[in-house]
Amino acid sequence: MSTRIAYYARSPVSSIFLTWLTGTNFMFSFAQAISIVRKCIRKGVLYFIRDPSDPEVSFVLRVSSAGTLTHNVACLQANPLREILETPVYSQAKKITRSLLVYGGIVLTCFGLFPWLSRLVPLGIFPLRWDMT
Repeated sequence: MSTRIAYYARSPVSSIFLTWLTGTNFMFSFAQAISIVRKCIRKGVLYFIRDPSDPEVSFVLRVSSAGTLTHNVACLQANPLREILETPVYSQAKKITRSLLVYGGIVLTCFGLFPWLSRLVPLGIFPLRWDMT
């Protein structure tokens, strides 16, 4: 961690760019993995992660003339900006919390659990040094 802070102090723009690039690469790879998993499992198993290619999932909330919220299922194309503006704050907070838990759990598992479990492996394996000659 100290090396990352020192790198940020030395070149902040490069550090921010590399952090952004790493996060974008992770999210792209995760989205690709989810799309591959969706092809292999039955429909509805990953109900908590919205499928952008499924037009039936894109519900848009509308305010009727009586002031009540109604679902407009006829909207086949999802408009994310309109959905953010028209969806109640509580629903948006639930979606953000759910995404935080799912993605945070994956990040903690990949970058926390595996290194922690690697400590239990006999010391003769680490550090990995392969002689390719």
